Amino acid sequence: MAGLTSQLFRGGLSALWFSGAARATSRWTAGKGAVLMLHRVQPEAHVEFAPNAALSITPRYLERLICSFRAADLDIVSLDEALQRVAAPARTRRFVCFTFDDGYRDNLQHAAPLFQRHGAPFTVYATSSFHDRTFAPWWCALDHLLRQERVLRWPTDAGERRIETADLASKARVFGELSGELFPRPVAEIRERLQRFLELHGMSFAELAHRELCDWQELRELRDRGAEIGCHTVSHASLLCEPAESLKRELAEARVRIESELGRPARHLAYPYGKRDHASEREFRAARELGFATAVTTRKGALFKHHAQHCEAWPRVEVTPSFERSTHYLQAILSGLPLWAWNRGRLVVTD
Repeated sequence: MAGLTSQLFRGGLSALWFSGAARATSRWTAGKGAVLMLHRVQPEAHVEFAPNAALSITPRYLERLICSFRAADLDIVSLDEALQRVAAPARTRRFVCFTFDDGYRDNLQHAAPLFQRHGAPFTVYATSSFHDRTFAPWWCALDHLLRQERVLRWPTDAGERRIETADLASKARVFGELSGELFPRPVAEIRERLQRFLELHGMSFAELAHRELCDWQELRELRDRGAEIGCHTVSHASLLCEPAESLKRELAEARVRIESELGRPARHLAYPYGKRDHASEREFRAARELGFATAVTTRKGALFKHHAQHCEAWPRVEVTPSFERSTHYLQAILSGLPLWAWNRGRLVVTD
């Protein structure tokens, strides 16, 4: 069913694009530009079990996007430049910003060389405890151990339970079940359960983080290759699950740590998860009080002049591997018409 839904969605985008409807309405619906949300850039790998595949696109597709935006007369700009253009009273050239969440090593290996080659800016939002090697993403832990183990040892209050994961169907089912046990919860609870889970399999946060994510030296290399390094909190916490003092600490301590390691201001924030049930007015207020220049969510939308007064709640447009067949899918979305429909007739998304 998910595959059929995806096909129908792509078919609708193709119809919008090739009929000319997307381009005809873009003057009113596209806004001033858009912030693109990505996570990973990896060569195509043919693996049977890949629960996090939706987080990754190929280098080939990324380069095609860069070239297609340039051909369509869309400027690729930094977040600072986007902020200036959104605030400008006069009409400016349309733009896109590339942003990457979490700080994966493949951003350095596969994305940075392409942005350098094309002279295009990009932003990587760093999660400071991942780069300190004192914490690691729970979704990577589940992915890795479900690939490796036929029987998982899951910590419980009474000790542990053993879960058979011998085939692909059971692995997919267990990934969903254990994801629900880990998320959404306060990060202290996630940390305690995840640490016990890893220890039962002879792993540590440091080992898992090293497999997937940049260390501080690699983030400095990204900085030197043109990346803006933004803030993605200390622990990739679902901020609405955190008490007020923990919320402020997740934002402020991450920024201090990033600035200390990189020697540059961390002006821009991405809320982890970022949907309405993970970042709302309390989190927006905290970002404003801490003085972040922009803060992005995962809510779908383009940027309009009104976002100059709501810099703490910018929407983004997700780039997914389901669009790899053609660049016109994303071009159709950036016309703004699908975003308008997704948001039930609202062009400007600020909440």
